[in-house]
Amino acid sequence: MEASTCIYVSNLPNDITTTELFKLFDLYGDIQTIKIVTNHAHIEMKSMNDALNAIAKLNKIPWRGNSINVTSSRFQKIILSKQDLLENKGASYVNMSYTNLKKRINRSANLAPTKTIYVANILTTYPDQKLIKLFEDNKIHVHGMTTKQSSTTKCAFIKFQTIDQAINALVTMHNIEIADWHRLYCSIGERESQAACRHQVA
Repeated sequence: MEASTCIYVSNLPNDITTTELFKLFDLYGDIQTIKIVTNHAHIEMKSMNDALNAIAKLNKIPWRGNSINVTSSRFQKIILSKQDLLENKGASYVNMSYTNLKKRINRSANLAPTKTIYVANILTTYPDQKLIKLFEDNKIHVHGMTTKQSSTTKCAFIKFQTIDQAINALVTMHNIEIADWHRLYCSIGERESQAACRHQVA
């Protein structure tokens, strides 16, 4: 099959949303369009390299109990109908600039999902136990956490028992508001590597 800027994602949960797909796939490149059809989706990336990167990093990963399939699509362009938009089965991100949903400290383009996520933009006054409770309140069990902070910034590596749990945590918690006009930014973590954290706290 000829390589395309579009990718085909199958074996998804039936209740998957465009926002959930965006939060995961945006880690690996710029998304133009997402269209959901039952338990599969078509995602158009900005470039062929973005599409190939997403395929390489996300094919066969576990997500919400399924092993998802991410392959090159037979389509060269994803077209949304009015019905797709009305039913929240499609979304266009072509004119989406640097909004909260796209903000990341690390984009994770070179990292496949692990059991750890990197959480940035944490208030320095936000206690560690309160952060753990925030995850628990969203029905996400934290297996372990390492935090690092300076006088002005704070980040955390949060560990889970499975990759599936880590992906679910990333998708659920990225862009969640923890204070007025203040949101968490989540990406893939390299186990407990502190190198990624230095970018946040230096």
